[in-house]
Amino acid sequence: MTSVTSQFDDLFDILAEQAGGVFAEHGSEGRGAVEHDPERSLVVVSIGFGGRDLRGAITLAARGDVFESLAPAAIDRPLDTALLVDFAGELCNLVMGRFRNALLRRNIEVACGTPTAVRGTMTELVCLLAQRSEWRSLATATGEIRVRLDASFREGFVLTSDVMGLEPVVTDMFF
Repeated sequence: MTSVTSQFDDLFDILAEQAGGVFAEHGSEGRGAVEHDPERSLVVVSIGFGGRDLRGAITLAARGDVFESLAPAAIDRPLDTALLVDFAGELCNLVMGRFRNALLRRNIEVACGTPTAVRGTMTELVCLLAQRSEWRSLATATGEIRVRLDASFREGFVLTSDVMGLEPVVTDMFF
């Protein structure tokens, strides 16, 4: 039987690959470097997911200027706090969508919640009910985005390596 640790690591590898793709696309099309403003502090956004076999949450955390640098160049003004956290939520939605599609290709279905975002100075995000929780850092052209996965698995769940040949659903961000 596959251990929870091994399955979690495999699941996080899938998430990291999908998140990296979203960040790379927006890094090449975004606004570019934005001057760091300490008042913009940290932006944290999270989306929960759940299904028959697993449940958990994805969380993204970065300085506000890192998220702002990935915003579409078409937004020709500085992002106020509301627009900044909304954009971070949209990025998290894109990551969640790709993660969900990657799971669907393994015949694992999950439903997703809506993003919740905060901005401020935070020191800890507590893991309450997940079997496993872990942060990883992903580099973007303008800074680091921390990605967290919280996950719990149903007894007997096995994350298969068999990938069905389904085309992923790609969605564009909208404001």
